[in-house]
Amino acid sequence: MIERPKKVLVVDDDLMVRSMFSDYLRKHGFDPETAASAEDGLERIIRNQPDVLLLDIMMARMNGWQMLDYIRNELGIDEFSLPVIVMSSVVGSELEMEYMRHRANDWIAKPIKPMVMLLNKIRVVLGLDALDRATEGEQCN
Repeated sequence: MIERPKKVLVVDDDLMVRSMFSDYLRKHGFDPETAASAEDGLERIIRNQPDVLLLDIMMARMNGWQMLDYIRNELGIDEFSLPVIVMSSVVGSELEMEYMRHRANDWIAKPIKPMVMLLNKIRVVLGLDALDRATEGEQCN
């Protein structure tokens, strides 16, 4: 039986980030979908049921934390049904505390270098084996 590619929803208000992540994830065997806002992302979660969510924190109107709270509390989707990896250019102990408080599965600092780190985080939250470091030189801002 052939397993379908895992669906990854990328929610980020930066078109360049969405495009680069989508191309990179597709190249590595995932089925990416993108959303330019939290509101659009919520619609796509309800409609398409992704396997994992990559969520930018700093967005207009509804930010990533608000979206994540809505997913967990209003939609009732837990950390096992939809793993969430939050992304932020603001890092430090405060981000680590926030990602736990909002029930994210993991976090990653932007810019992401090397990109294999993102692939490994996705694979880990999906319960897949991590990749080797063969693609370590690949980068994405």
